[in-house]
Order: sequence, then C-alpha cells, then structure tokens
Amino acid sequence: MAYFRATTSYKSGGFNVRPVPDPSDISFNPEDAVNYEVGARVTLLDGALSLNPTVFQLQQKDLQVRREIVEAGTRYTFFANVGDGRTNGAELQMLLAPHPDVDISLSYGFLDAKFDKAPNTQFGDVTGNRIPFIPEHTINLGAEYRPLLPDFWKGAPAIYGFLRGDLYLTLGGYQNPQNTVAMEDRTLLNFQAGIDADFVRLRLFVNNVADQT
Repeated sequence: MAYFRATTSYKSGGFNVRPVPDPSDISFNPEDAVNYEVGARVTLLDGALSLNPTVFQLQQKDLQVRREIVEAGTRYTFFANVGDGRTNGAELQMLLAPHPDVDISLSYGFLDAKFDKAPNTQFGDVTGNRIPFIPEHTINLGAEYRPLLPDFWKGAPAIYGFLRGDLYLTLGGYQNPQNTVAMEDRTLLNFQAGIDADFVRLRLFVNNVADQT
C-alpha cells in the first residue's frame, strides 16, 4: 500500500523566562510548518517481514532555534527565530519475525535539515547551514524473545519469558547555527528481562549500558 500525506503544524511563540543578553531576545515569534510525505507499507514472507519506506520534506517558516552564547563570562540559553528551514528526509523501518517467539526491528533515518532562507540573523548569514541539534543519521536496532516457559504445576497459567535489547545510534549534526560546534555521535544500549502472565508482569532493565551522556 502506498500513500501521500500533507500536514501543517504550528508552534506558538513565547517569552524567554531566563535572562537574555539583549532586550530584543525576550520574545520569539510563532513557527509554521508544512510537511509532505510519501511512503509505502509492504508485507512479505507471508507476513513475517514488514517494510515501511518513507521520504518527506518539511518546510518551516520563522524557525525557532535554541541559542547558547557566552558574553562577559555569563552563559545565556534562550530561543530565537532564525529565518526559514527545509528538511529533506528518508526513513526505512523493518520488522522481521523469523520465529513465533522472536521479533527483530530495524530502522534507519536520514535528515538533511538546513536553513533555507536566513541571510540576516544574529548569527550572520547561515543560509545553507545545518539546523542545529538534528542528527544526520539515526539507527535503531531491537530484538525481542518471548518463549513459553514450562508449567510449574499442573494446570498452571501460561507464563512467558521476556528478553529484549535495543541499540540506538545518532551520527552527525551541529550544536549551533554557525555549524562550528559538532554534535557528538551517541550510542545508547538498553536491556530488559522479565516474565509475562495473565496475573503478573515483571521487568528488570538496564538502560544506557555504555553510560553515554
């Protein structure tokens, strides 16, 4: 099944409640956006494999961006409008069930998020620069195993074991509109284990195994 979708969104303006370096930075204007998306839903291998490819374009007007600057030894963090933005992106989601007890998921996303028209901003001309705090690549990998456990006594209710691991990767991107400070690549690894039954659900989990900040 293929589809096309067009949506609009609106982000209200507001006021910076923290101290700002200049009175003109106290308030910021609303942000408007239009998103065009084309995708498909594909099922293969008698339902064992699902593929969901998507491409989209997001157009933003009066883009709101978080600023972090240091003046006279004081660090300021606040929101400001920085021209218009355009994001071209693609995403592929895959879900594979090679066994009734096993699910494997994989998704990859690519984002080319840039300032479309931002010639006269507090940062100078940043037209063509990447919009900050948006990674260029994202990868998510997950695997889940839910075996039926042996009966502990005759007539016992069904109890399933549960094991799951998730890996999240973000690569590329910048922390400021000038594109002078790169974002650090990040790896996040989570694990869960437990049991599922009609009368109980128990989970033990360890998040951020690599202790990434």
